[in-house]
Amino acid sequence: MDQTKPWYTSKTIWASAAAIIGAALSFFGMPFGAGAEQLLAERLTELATVIAGLVALYGRLTAEKRIQIHPAEPWSSDVHSGAV
Repeated sequence: MDQTKPWYTSKTIWASAAAIIGAALSFFGMPFGAGAEQLLAERLTELATVIAGLVALYGRLTAEKRIQIHPAEPWSSDVHSGAV
């Protein structure tokens, strides 16, 4: 397991959260079945994806610098003139 990913994209994290929520609800006397835990984990994953997308969009809209799509070539006159 050499590759990494953001924690909020981990199904294990969200399944664990669903299990904790399910256990807490059962502790307080509210029925919560195994099928519901899986559905809750899926919904939590989807919610985290939506939130992450909104945060990314907000970050881009409020950013003070432009994104450079293609790096300037070292031999380009744009590098020395400061043009983008």
